[in-house]
Amino acid sequence: MKRLQTIEGIHKQFYGTGMKPLLVTCDDMQDWVCKYHRFPNNLLKEYIGSAFAKSWNIKTPDTSFITVLEEHIDLDQYRGLQLSWFKQDCFGSLFLNNAELVTNAILPSFYDPIFRTKIKDKADFLWIALFDIWMANEDRHHNNYNLLLNAVDTASYFFYTIDHDTLFNSSFLERDLY
Repeated sequence: MKRLQTIEGIHKQFYGTGMKPLLVTCDDMQDWVCKYHRFPNNLLKEYIGSAFAKSWNIKTPDTSFITVLEEHIDLDQYRGLQLSWFKQDCFGSLFLNNAELVTNAILPSFYDPIFRTKIKDKADFLWIALFDIWMANEDRHHNNYNLLLNAVDTASYFFYTIDHDTLFNSSFLERDLY
């Protein structure tokens, strides 16, 4: 997996998730969604989930290890961050500019037959469900889809999986599957 380094300050923090990932630009001149060592065990699951999804030919953004330079972390602007979380490399997913997070707000679009014809590889949806069962992913459910709908062009959309940090039953292996 490639290794990258930030070249400027954090652009934004994504709220609404437990990890609160960051949007950063790296030395490959691309934007990346960066998850840091707030919960180190979860970063390993992010990597494993992404690697296994790729081995199943499930679309997921490219990944990398990212070094976030200390001078790029504005603790005044992002008060919840701690410098110690960035002492090791972070996990990065390529930010897909043409992707939209699947939420309840866009679900009504799926009722439109014209919109549905634009979704390519519809079987991916089934593969993602099977993958989540196999990996015991607790975090993709009716209130949290953890899917991107990526527009490759104006007539083609593809599902991409994201957010694999609750694999393996959130690491509570003694508990029944969610």
